Amino acid sequence: NSTAIVNLIKLSRLTGNTEYEEYANEIGEYFSSDLIRSGSSITHGLQAIQFVNNQPKEIVIIDDAKPGYEIISGINSIFSPFKVLLFKHSGKKNIDEQSSFTHNLKQLNNEMTFYCCTDFTCEKPFIGLFRLQKVLKSNSLV
Repeated sequence: NSTAIVNLIKLSRLTGNTEYEEYANEIGEYFSSDLIRSGSSITHGLQAIQFVNNQPKEIVIIDDAKPGYEIISGINSIFSPFKVLLFKHSGKKNIDEQSSFTHNLKQLNNEMTFYCCTDFTCEKPFIGLFRLQKVLKSNSLV
C-alpha cells in the first residue's frame, strides 16, 4: 500500500493529473491504522508524506536526443529524492499527451534545455548541467 501511495504521487507529478495524488491520499486515509501498526511499511508511508510536503520538483529535459551518460550521472550524483524527471523530445509531441503541463515548454538555441517546475508551474528555462545540479541541491536533504 505504501509503495502504491508513493508511485501514485510520482505519477501525478509526471502527468500533471492530480487525481492520482487524490487516490494516494484516499489509500493513505484508508490504510493509515494498518501503516502505523506494521513497522516495516510505515517507513515507506513516511516517504510518501515527505515527498508531498517537501515541494517536489518536476524536472523537464528537452532535447532532440536522450540524455547521455554525463547528464544522467550528473543528475544522479545529487541526492534529491523529491523530484521526478521527464524527457521531452524537441521534435515530437507525444509526451504532451501524458503530461499536459509540458505542452508550451520549448528547447532553447537547439541545446539541451531544463525546466524546473513546482506543482506543474515551470520557472524560466536554462541550459547547463551545473545549473541543474544547483537546483537539485536546493531540493536535497543533504
